Amino acid sequence: MALQRETFSGRERAVVSAGVINRGDQPVRDVTVNLEIDGKVVQATRVSAEPHGAASLTFPAVTLDARNTRGAVRIPDDRLMHDNVAHFVLSPAEPLGVALLGSPGASRDDAFYLARALAIGDRPRFDVRSHTGDDVPADVLARTRVLIVNDTSVSPAGASRFADFVEAGGGLLVALGPRSTWPERENATLSGAIGQTVDRTKGTPASLTALQYGHAIFEPFRAPRSGDFSSARFYGYRAFTPAPDAETLARFDDGAAAVVARRVGLGRVVVWSSTLDLGWSDLPLKPVYLPFVHRLVGHLAAYRERPTALTVGQVLELPATPGNRERVALAPSGQRLPIAGGQPGVLELREQGYYEVRQQGTDVPPTEVVASNVDLAESDLTPIDPQEMVAAVGAAGDGVGAGPAAAPADDVQERTQRIWWYLLFTGILLLTAETWLAHRLSRAA
Repeated sequence: MALQRETFSGRERAVVSAGVINRGDQPVRDVTVNLEIDGKVVQATRVSAEPHGAASLTFPAVTLDARNTRGAVRIPDDRLMHDNVAHFVLSPAEPLGVALLGSPGASRDDAFYLARALAIGDRPRFDVRSHTGDDVPADVLARTRVLIVNDTSVSPAGASRFADFVEAGGGLLVALGPRSTWPERENATLSGAIGQTVDRTKGTPASLTALQYGHAIFEPFRAPRSGDFSSARFYGYRAFTPAPDAETLARFDDGAAAVVARRVGLGRVVVWSSTLDLGWSDLPLKPVYLPFVHRLVGHLAAYRERPTALTVGQVLELPATPGNRERVALAPSGQRLPIAGGQPGVLELREQGYYEVRQQGTDVPPTEVVASNVDLAESDLTPIDPQEMVAAVGAAGDGVGAGPAAAPADDVQERTQRIWWYLLFTGILLLTAETWLAHRLSRAA
C-alpha cells in the first residue's frame, strides 16, 4: 500500500494505491478490494492476478477532514487472513506555528529572505506571524512551536517568558546581529553569552568550517553534492561563548562558534551567531539556505513526519508531554499499556490494528493513533529448496566465523606426518658431515 498527498481547492486529499499478491499456483479472478475510511467502505474495485503474480490498483482521491482518520485496504478472507488487510492512519498536515520577532528599528528587508524561505515550506508547512520586539501576545505564543528572535534586543521580562516557553517544549532560534542583546541572568536559556561584533569586511571574509554532520540539523547535507556551506561568505558575526553543556555544531574559520545547540527542559535552543539576511553574509543567496532554514526550524519544533503505518514488531517513539501528564496506550485487543509522562516514551507494537495514545484519566480524543500491519514476508509459505539451503550453509561455512573443520582420516594424517621423519634424518646426516669436515680441517691446520 502507498499513499500520495495532493491539494485540491484548498483542501488536502490522499490517493491510495495498493498491490495484491497471489502466492498460489492457481490464478485468481475478480477479487474485490475495498477501501475503508473510519470503518465504512467508500470505494470498491476488482483485480485479477496470475499464479505467483501481482496486480496493482489506485482508488479515487479521498479528502482529509479530520485528524487520525483510520483507513484500510481489505480483500475477502481466505485461509491466511492476517495479510488480507493493510491499515493506515491519515491526518491533514498541520502547519507549524512560527513567531518571527524583529527589532523595532529594523526594516522589513531584514527578515525578507527568512520569511520567504518559511513561506514556501511544504513538509512541514509553516504558519509565520511577524512581530516587533519581544512582547508576543499570549494567544500567539500558545499556537507557536518555534520562536525566532531575529537580531533584536530582548528585555528581562521577554527572556523570562521565552525561558518558560522553551521549558514547556518550544523551540527558540536566536540570530545574532548588531542589535542583539540578552539579559545576562537569562544566559542559561540562551546557551551562552553574547560578545562583541567581529568585523570581517577587511581582508578575507569568514567561512563556515567544522560542521557536525552527525547532528540532525546538518545530517541531510552529509552526502556529496547535497549542500555546500563553504561557499558562503560572512562579513560579520557576534562573538559567542557557549555554555559548558552546549554543543557547537559549526564554527567560523577562526574557530569562533557559529551554530550552538542545547536542550533546555523539554525544548530546544539554537544560536546562530550571524544574521539570517544579507546584512552580514551572502548565505541567503546560496542554494543551501532554503533547506537549511527548513531543517533548522523543523528540528527546533521536534517535527517528525509520521509514517501512515508501521509493522508489528517495530517501536513507536513518543515525545515528552509537559506537566508530567501520564498517558496510556490502548492496543487493538483493548489492553491498556501505561506510558510515563514528562519524558519521551516508546511503545512496542505487538498486535495488528490501531493503537490509541490518550491522556490518562481524560475523555478527550486520542492524541495519536497508529496503524500496525503484519510483515508480508511472513505470509510467503513457499517451501525452501533443500539444495539452496545446503548451498547457503556451505557458503556460510567457508566464511569467517565458520565452525571447526572435520578431522582428517588416520591414514591421511599418518602420510602427512611421515615426511617429518625424512626431514629429521636428513638434518642429522648434514650435522654429522659438518662435524667430520670441521675435525679434518682442524687436524690439517
